[in-house]
Amino acid sequence: MHAGSRNPVTSRDRLRAQLQDLDTLLGDVGPSDARRALVQTRTSMQAQLNAIVYPVLTLPPEVVSEIFIRSLSETGARPNVTEAPLLLCTVCSQWRTIAILTPALWSSIELAFKFSLFGSKFLALLDLWLSRTGHHPLSLSLYYDEYTVTKNRPQVDLLVQLILRHSHQWAEVELKLPDASEFHQFMGYHYPALKALSLTHSINPSIPPVTSFAHAPSLTNVQLSAGCAADPIALPWLQLTSLKCEALYVHECLALLRGTTQLVEFTVYLKEGGPALPPISFLTLPTLRSLHLLREECHMDLLQYLTLPTLETLSISFENHDIPRFLAFLARSACSLRRAIFDAWPFDQVELVKCLAAMPSLQHLKLWRPQYFTDSFLLQLADPAVLLPNLKSLELNHVYPIQFTMPALVGMLSARSNAPVRLQSFRTVLHKASMMTDPVSELRLQALVAAGMKIQINYHTLQ
Repeated sequence: MHAGSRNPVTSRDRLRAQLQDLDTLLGDVGPSDARRALVQTRTSMQAQLNAIVYPVLTLPPEVVSEIFIRSLSETGARPNVTEAPLLLCTVCSQWRTIAILTPALWSSIELAFKFSLFGSKFLALLDLWLSRTGHHPLSLSLYYDEYTVTKNRPQVDLLVQLILRHSHQWAEVELKLPDASEFHQFMGYHYPALKALSLTHSINPSIPPVTSFAHAPSLTNVQLSAGCAADPIALPWLQLTSLKCEALYVHECLALLRGTTQLVEFTVYLKEGGPALPPISFLTLPTLRSLHLLREECHMDLLQYLTLPTLETLSISFENHDIPRFLAFLARSACSLRRAIFDAWPFDQVELVKCLAAMPSLQHLKLWRPQYFTDSFLLQLADPAVLLPNLKSLELNHVYPIQFTMPALVGMLSARSNAPVRLQSFRTVLHKASMMTDPVSELRLQALVAAGMKIQINYHTLQ
């Protein structure tokens, strides 16, 4: 049988071992007929070794190229010879050729310099790397700290100039720099392909407004750190569809929203305080479908100003009893919520029912630290005519203390499995010490799973 038809790894290892043994013998045998026979045998074995065909090398180049692309880290590749794509170039000449001729393999790069320096060899490698991107859209993450700037300012400037040569390819860019003054290096360049931009820096009120990315015709997705959100920054606000900001006062948030009337998704970390708010004048955002209000206790201070008629997803934390303003927001917006994530419910059971009853279109509900989930509440939730007729998934997290029984929970799930709109999934984490299970409930749960409902009930023990 030809060596190429066997397992190539086994054949290769066997032949290499035999060649090593022959080399040892040849070292001990002087010129003779025996030596000539050994040399002929070795030549034959070497030919067999060279003839071995590795299955992976028979794949079409376009298939290998796609495999290479899928081997990259989701956060972007790094210029490191121990990682893809540079590592792929060291395997064999065929792989090296395919890798070099695959622009997408080089078009996602992460450059991070924390308490470290870099030299001319790295810049040469980066220049070669970027040259292999061709005209492919470039995903770039750049991070350097104040220490790197202080110790190596000329090299930092060369690095920035090098990546700016490819500014016309920038598509998704994340910049984490010491302060806003670093962003002024990016002025005067064109960013026609830039779609997503993330800016992070520390707050420095003495820095002039950042205008580097004011003219980016394709920019729709922006993420701003606390420093960037607080400092003046010029962006094409009117064309943005997705915006995430950190550490804004309510009045700052409202001012920002007035200039971004095409938003589809908005996430903000609000903070308490700021100047007194003016008399309420509602701001209507006709395209906003997803709103995530995170962290502090002033969410209703923002919602009381907003009318969101197309809102479908809402994530919010309730830290105080402010149900009337929340219900007024829902009534004013007349939106058809599909997904809700609510944290820290301070309600009693009556308020909880009232809030859920105001969201009949809800399909997916996720509750963090839910209180007042009692047997009587689960009985109401079991009837779609009473609450959430369109509910498809329910998730409860950090349920403590547990105020319902397993039979009541299973009863609700069973009733929902036969509703006109079936509950498709239920997930929760319960404290083992607080939940009593019983064989009948376990059997009913197994029957629901067998019928197609996805149920995940995890237990953990209080420390």
